[in-house]
Amino acid sequence: MNETIGSRVVKLRKLKGWTQGQLAKRASLTQQAISHVETGRRADPRTLSRIAEALDVPEAFLRYGPDELGTLDEQTIDIAMRIAKLSPEDRAKIGGLLDLIDGK
Repeated sequence: MNETIGSRVVKLRKLKGWTQGQLAKRASLTQQAISHVETGRRADPRTLSRIAEALDVPEAFLRYGPDELGTLDEQTIDIAMRIAKLSPEDRAKIGGLLDLIDGK
């Protein structure tokens, strides 16, 4: 499947369980602006930056997809988003667990 900026926004938004309105509120945008991005009608830099920040992903991921950042499947994206919601202390604990798993 050839992914677009809009399809990546839809995928990430749905992984978070958000409606367009909920994403719009978190990104300080209108629901119409989110709809325009998701349907490919408009994706100006300021709008994409706000959406990326609200979704906790690099703007480059929205623009270019996982090929630019390494392959990210839905499970990996879900795990990363869950970790992003943790406190810095809990993220450090997760990092320690990953070090144990990796044998570092």
